[in-house]
Amino acid sequence: MIDEGLFEKVLPLASLMEYVACDIVRSKILTLKARILRTNAMIELGLINSAVINFKKILSLKSLPDYGSRMSEY
Repeated sequence: MIDEGLFEKVLPLASLMEYVACDIVRSKILTLKARILRTNAMIELGLINSAVINFKKILSLKSLPDYGSRMSEY
């Protein structure tokens, strides 16, 4: 979708991807990939302030999931 220039459709999908990667799968790598995709879509849509905040979050590695912190089913 990014290659086709459909950034208005990429933004909600990247947000969903970030939620799944961070809260359900608990993967640092996938969470960062989702944030990068979301930041790219924000820049292309002209949401510069939100993109800068998200980019600072990426660089500082804040609010990433911890390994082994997945909730137990018991």
